[in-house]
Amino acid sequence: MFIKNTGDPIRSYTFNFDQSVSNLKFSLFDIDGITSLEARAYNNGTLQPITLTSLKTAGPTNTSASASPSTTPTITGVTAAYTVTTGITGVRTAGINVDVPNPVNSFVLASTSRFNGDTDFYVSQISYNYIAPVLPADVTVTCDNIPAPVVLTSTDNCSTANVVYTQTPAVFVPSTTTQTITRTWVATDAQGNTTTHTQIITVNPTTLLTITNPAAVCAPATVNLTAAAVTAGSASGSTLSYHTDAAGTIALANPNAVATSGTYYIKATTATCVDIKPVVVTINAQPIAATVTAVQPTCAVATGSITVTAPAEAVGITYSIDGVTYQASSVFNNVNPGTYQVTYNNGTCISATSPITINAQPATPPAPIAAAPTQPTCATATGSVALSGLPATGTWTITDSNGGGTTTGTGTTTTINGLATGSHTFTVTNSAGCTSVASATVTINAQPATPVISSATPTNPTTCSGSNGSIVLNGLTTGTSYTINYSKNGTPQTAVVQTAVSNAVTLTGLTAGAYTNITATSGACTSAPVSANLSDPSAPSAPIAAAPIQPTCALATGSVALSGLPATGTWTITNSNGGGTTTGTGTTTTINGLVTGSHTFTVTNAAGCTSVASATVTINAQPATPSAPIAAAPTQPTCATATGSVAL
Repeated sequence: MFIKNTGDPIRSYTFNFDQSVSNLKFSLFDIDGITSLEARAYNNGTLQPITLTSLKTAGPTNTSASASPSTTPTITGVTAAYTVTTGITGVRTAGINVDVPNPVNSFVLASTSRFNGDTDFYVSQISYNYIAPVLPADVTVTCDNIPAPVVLTSTDNCSTANVVYTQTPAVFVPSTTTQTITRTWVATDAQGNTTTHTQIITVNPTTLLTITNPAAVCAPATVNLTAAAVTAGSASGSTLSYHTDAAGTIALANPNAVATSGTYYIKATTATCVDIKPVVVTINAQPIAATVTAVQPTCAVATGSITVTAPAEAVGITYSIDGVTYQASSVFNNVNPGTYQVTYNNGTCISATSPITINAQPATPPAPIAAAPTQPTCATATGSVALSGLPATGTWTITDSNGGGTTTGTGTTTTINGLATGSHTFTVTNSAGCTSVASATVTINAQPATPVISSATPTNPTTCSGSNGSIVLNGLTTGTSYTINYSKNGTPQTAVVQTAVSNAVTLTGLTAGAYTNITATSGACTSAPVSANLSDPSAPSAPIAAAPIQPTCALATGSVALSGLPATGTWTITNSNGGGTTTGTGTTTTINGLVTGSHTFTVTNAAGCTSVASATVTINAQPATPSAPIAAAPTQPTCATATGSVAL
């Protein structure tokens, strides 16, 4: 056979047989010095080994041929089997014998041109043997090795025979038990004659699964049955499913998170095999949460402690407050503020968590800020001070260093009253029980002394209307200057400043009168008021007026007799009506020449003291003197009347 290809640097040719043949042999000759020749043999697509033998022909002595595995395919998409290399130009200068011992049903020849031109070669001496058909025999196999059905053909002396293939069951369903497949080929010719061939295939199950039970876990952890470790060592290529029943019909809802102990089942399925194996899941119950208590930080200690009171310490039990580090002791000291999840390990499982919080250390309040104190006064024996900078929240307690008195309240400011004389500092304790350092020192002075006038001793003037009266204010402090205020007869007088001598201050130059609201003031303090009365020497009694003698027709003025006059000394009587005075001695006198009207009389004795006025004396108007009668002509006596008469 001569194969010629013009203008194509690569040339291939495929030979196909209608059935597999054995002992294929042929010779391959290079015609025009191509770069390489290739030969491949296949049986149902599977590359078969070949044997190459070099042929020497007329030509240069260095003609050679070799066969080796090819790693560079010269036909796109096809992997080369063996390559024959020449390197000689000229016609029929080199060749090889190709021998394929195994059955084949096709072979491929290919060449590559050195000159990018014709690639011509000869194939000759082709020989082969047909392989007598072998009908499928009964066989026992495992499910993963079921042979594929073969295609049988039939010949008939008279006509074409048609072969019909059937299989029971038509579709093989994998099972964990042994099954039987029946394959039947029926050949029928044109006349209806039939020949039947039957193959019985016994299919045994095979092991696809190797199961390793997962390690026990503690609730609430779950088990992942889909983890590779569970089925490590199992056959590859199978599809896994997870079930709650041994038949593998009830699907497990959550195989990657199994939360309940028990026996479950894993099914491995391939196209022809199925395998079901049990897998045991162990989930230990989680211990109940621990009972814990905490000691909180104090003002002096910044950390707290946590104690697990249940379960009690025992062999095999360890405790943790962070889930990482466990210890045999149930007490955790020096715990910083924060929230902790307390657990314990009973040797098998870790308990549920018990949250507990260590509070932040209570803040120590700053020292109270003391304002300038209010000092004691004459009226108040104690002082007071305003404090600020107190805790803004909660109830606080302030403690006074002088006597230890306490004050409780809220808010940032307060006033402490009732402070005794002396030095005071103040601390504040907040609602957390933390106490500040002391405030600055507050000094409360002694209460200023309030003057006390123990008595007021009056000395009357020695003369009436005299100004040599005095009042001595006793009980004052010698050497202390006092301001004396007072009123006379209800009218405030000018204050007097004096220094006490012999525990007394004396008011001098006083006239008679009622002296009230007498106080002594030293600094800001004023004594309680006292009173004293000054009077002139004894004044005479008011003159006693007798019934007056009224004016008469002959005397135009009246007169009155006065008695009760001073018995000693010379006295002077003053008439209120006109101011006339009468001087005399003795206890009685008569005042004449009193004009018409009202008169009262005072008497001034020899000491110059004047009595109060007498009772009022009223002098009537002088009686009028009638005019002279006017006499008409008289009626003379008559004979019968011895007297006469006259009309006036």
